[in-house]
Formats: sequence, C-alpha cells, structure tokens
Amino acid sequence: MKAQFEKWIWISVPLIVAMSAAGRHIYNLTNQAEILAPFVPINKSVWEYLKTLFYPTLMFWTAAYFARYKLKISRAMVITSAALSATLSPLMTVMMYYFYICAFGIHSKAIDFLIATLSVMTGQFTAHYLCAYMYPSKRQGMRAFSVVIILLAAFIIFAYYPPKLPIFMDPEIGTYGIRRIMD
Repeated sequence: MKAQFEKWIWISVPLIVAMSAAGRHIYNLTNQAEILAPFVPINKSVWEYLKTLFYPTLMFWTAAYFARYKLKISRAMVITSAALSATLSPLMTVMMYYFYICAFGIHSKAIDFLIATLSVMTGQFTAHYLCAYMYPSKRQGMRAFSVVIILLAAFIIFAYYPPKLPIFMDPEIGTYGIRRIMD
C-alpha cells in the first residue's frame, strides 16, 4: 500500500499544480460565466486563488476515495487526508504569500508558482503521512468531512457575498466578489 499510494502522491503534486494554473483562467475563458464563480477565481484576490488549490486537491482525493480498495486504505483515512490536504495547502499559501508580500514588498508570478507548489507538496505529503502511519476513526472521518463541507460552503457564499477584508479584495481594481464586479 505505502509504495503504490506514495507513487499516487508524487504524481498528484504536478497534476494539482497544473490544474491550479489552468483554473486561474477558466472564468475569463468562459466569458465570465457566473455559475462558475464558486469554483474558479473570479478576481485576483488571495481568497479567490485558494480555489485553484482546494478544488484540484479535492478532485485528487475523490479519485483516491474511489480507488481506496485497490490502495488498501480506509474511507476514514481518505476523507481525513482529503480534509487535511485541502485545508493545509490553501492555509500554507496564505501564510507564505502574505509573508513574502509583507516582508519583502515584492510580487512575482515565479514566487507565486513556487508557493503553490510548496503548498501542494506540504498538503499532499502531510496527508500521505496520515494515511501511511495513522488510523483515523470513523468519527474523525466525519469531522474531517464536515471541514470539507464548511470550506465548500465558504467558497460558494464568499464568491457572491465576501466580507470586506483584504484577503477578499482584488488588489488591481479594489472590488470584492462577483456581485461587486457585476454591479
């Protein structure tokens, strides 16, 4: 199990990063289809870019869920690992992004890409460690599933009704969410 699942994790990192990079352009390529707002970035705020890590990570772990019998991992393990990775990757992104912006006052697409890659690696390999060496209970799996549902709800709600906090503001035009763009 460990070797086969570790191979999945190694493959998942470049796939998630590539899907993340592609996800940044979907909204504009679809002529700003409002129905996509909960799932893809609708502006250049930090919050919106977190979707580009959250959803591809969730897609990977959904595939792992359906392959769990072949990989010999439990349902609770997959769900807990999914929640850990889907939460940790965006959290690491926010921490590293604000650190380099505030500490150095620069903005670089190359650094953004590096941050995304490091964040995905951190999330995926931490989740792999959980799968390989810990055995979450069904109750922990349900708690983890609740975390994923809360994050999904937050992405949906905040796409349309974001709080007026810096993490939600588009730094280029100073707007928040899709409603502010459309009004």
